[in-house]
Amino acid sequence: MLGAEIRAVLRWDRQQFSKVRFVTLPTFEQTEDALRRANVLVDASECHGTLCALISAGKAGLKQQWLAQTLEDADPANASVTECRRLLDSLWNETHEALAGQGFEFEPLLPAANSAIGDRVEALSEWCDGFMYGLGLAEIESFEKLPPDVAEVLRDFADIGRGNLALSDDPEEDEQAYMELSEYLRVGTQLVHDELNPARATQFRAPPGVH
Repeated sequence: MLGAEIRAVLRWDRQQFSKVRFVTLPTFEQTEDALRRANVLVDASECHGTLCALISAGKAGLKQQWLAQTLEDADPANASVTECRRLLDSLWNETHEALAGQGFEFEPLLPAANSAIGDRVEALSEWCDGFMYGLGLAEIESFEKLPPDVAEVLRDFADIGRGNLALSDDPEEDEQAYMELSEYLRVGTQLVHDELNPARATQFRAPPGVH
C-alpha cells in the first residue's frame, strides 16, 4: 500500500471513529522488560503481532498453546517467568477485548513516541512479522480463499514484515510515514478481525484503498 492509499485510510478512520477509546494494555516497554527478565528472546511487538493474528483468525482457543510456546524455553520455577506469563495473559485478554468490543479500542503494541524513530520502525516490521507467523499457527497458509479486503491488508502486512522500511533524510517525513503505517496496522487488524469473525455486531466497513 502506497502513501496516497494510506492517507485515504486515515481520512476514513477519522470520519468513522470520531470517539475512540483506548484499552489499557501493558506497554511495549513493560512487555519487553518482562520478556527479557524471563529470558524469552522474542520481542514485544513480534509477540503481540502473533497473538493478534491468532485472535483475528478466530483462534482465541489457542491462548494457552501460545503462552506455552512463547515461554517454552523459560524456567517455570523462576519468579520472573511467572510474572511474564501473568503479563502476557493480560496482554492477550486486553487485546481480545479490544478487537471484539464496540469501542474500536485496538492498538498495536509499539514503542513509546519518544523512542528513536529507527527503533519504532523496526518494531513495526517485527509486529507484522509476528502477525504473519501467527497466521501460520492459525493454519492460514493462502490468501486466495480470504475476502479480498483481508487479503489486501495481509499482503501489506507481509511487505512491512520483510523489513524493507527505510528512513529518509527528513525526520518530519519519517515521523509522518511512521504515524500513517502504525495507524494502518490498527485499522487493518480490526478489519481482518471483523471479516474473519462475522458474529461480531459492528458497522465496520472497509476503508477506501483497501480492496
